[in-house]
Amino acid sequence: MALAALDWKRLATQTLGGSATVADTLDAIYTAFQATSYNNGDARSAGNVQAWTAARQQTGGGVTTAVYCFPASAASAVSRKSGVVFAGQDAASISNFPLFDMYNSGPATRKLGSETWNHDYLQNCLFVGHAMGVTNGASDYDGTGGAGSSATDSPFSTGGFTGYSRFGDEGFHGSGKVILYESLDAIAMIFVDGSSVQYETSLFIGGGILDPGSTDSADGEADYGRYGMSCSSTPTGGSFSTLGTGDGIFPYSGANNNQEVAVSWVPGSTTEFNVLYPGTIHKNRSPGSFNLPSGKAVKIPTYAIEKNNPYTFIGRFREVYMFQKANAANTVSVSSNIVGHTLADTLSPGTTQFSLLLDGSS
Repeated sequence: MALAALDWKRLATQTLGGSATVADTLDAIYTAFQATSYNNGDARSAGNVQAWTAARQQTGGGVTTAVYCFPASAASAVSRKSGVVFAGQDAASISNFPLFDMYNSGPATRKLGSETWNHDYLQNCLFVGHAMGVTNGASDYDGTGGAGSSATDSPFSTGGFTGYSRFGDEGFHGSGKVILYESLDAIAMIFVDGSSVQYETSLFIGGGILDPGSTDSADGEADYGRYGMSCSSTPTGGSFSTLGTGDGIFPYSGANNNQEVAVSWVPGSTTEFNVLYPGTIHKNRSPGSFNLPSGKAVKIPTYAIEKNNPYTFIGRFREVYMFQKANAANTVSVSSNIVGHTLADTLSPGTTQFSLLLDGSS
């Protein structure tokens, strides 16, 4: 049984100032989710239809250290307990900050040989993590360091948490851009590096992002979906940032500290996840590879498998397609009607690679 198709919608671009810090980026994410309309002018109301809600944690001085987001009430009971948290701090470190740890003490179910890696804290870096099974949604949030008793605590009092993955680095904020997309069960973000001449990107997608095409409880959650996240970490980390070159293709999980992350929670669990690998691979072929003889562009479904033995099929990425060469954040229209949005390596014209298309109407 296939899940209902997601309709990806774009929120207004947030442009950061030249001296912006991670706190400013977090505020920009929060502001984007307060939007009252979409890219095409359609009305939006946070918490209604498919509009996600966002709340933020701030210090006593009003400095934002985290933004946590949850789906609208129209989503399934499973989806409403799935949250995304963005966090970071401009100076020093955050006490008991739960970082992504693939194998050392993390919840990955299987590993390849002696492979072991994690993400390290970086001052003034944006981090992102995915929470699963949070009983009361945002009201269960209790801080960037969880209850504060250890560095592995979830920032929520219930459910499980992937730990925080690096999302860009300290050079992204100044003159950077935050571009967010939302659907009923998942969100995506393009983080544009303000320090890059070519405006390179780091990309994220998280939530109910996979459809296993099965109603068996071993294959999906009670709503038949698979939940998790994929994050490209930094422009040099691979996956998102090398779309169309070599074997680099969304999603991807690296093999070294602070590299790209792609994981999905094991159905029914908030303590274990599968590490993901692309089930669809392509090389950097000529531009015609993604066009019909008429010149019309085609979209090719993307799939995820488990990275390690037994390499089981996890699911189809929901309305995320391999697409023709395009810059990041392009809006794709047919007969003046918006049909999708592109995720790609850079915003800079003339440096395009093959892109990903989020199917959507606004």
